[in-house]
Amino acid sequence: MSKCGAGNCECECGGSKGCGCWASSDDPDTCECHCYGAAFGGGQLLPVNALVDVTISGLPLLDAAKFINSFHSEQVLVPTDLLSKLNKRVHLKVKRKRLSDVVRRLGLVTSGHRKKKTKRK
Repeated sequence: MSKCGAGNCECECGGSKGCGCWASSDDPDTCECHCYGAAFGGGQLLPVNALVDVTISGLPLLDAAKFINSFHSEQVLVPTDLLSKLNKRVHLKVKRKRLSDVVRRLGLVTSGHRKKKTKRK
């Protein structure tokens, strides 16, 4: 069982599922949590210099990248030298760190380009 929390959000995931939570350091009510295997959000996008609290517990690196990508304003990428570690489970707990520092701490990178907003018909 995995437990995660950031800001005023928290979750507990059963079985061997991992989890991830993020929150704005300056507004703890702006937060989201997800269990591994569930679809990640995609609502709010945070700029690279946003101060965040992030907890990741037992997510495979690939899903940790997807999780960060779900609220990062730029496309999050996995460098080729990490491809053999995509299934390695990662753990991270940080408070009041810039989002760009969180990405680097996981060994990930960003495209440097803002995500395009999809047009709804």
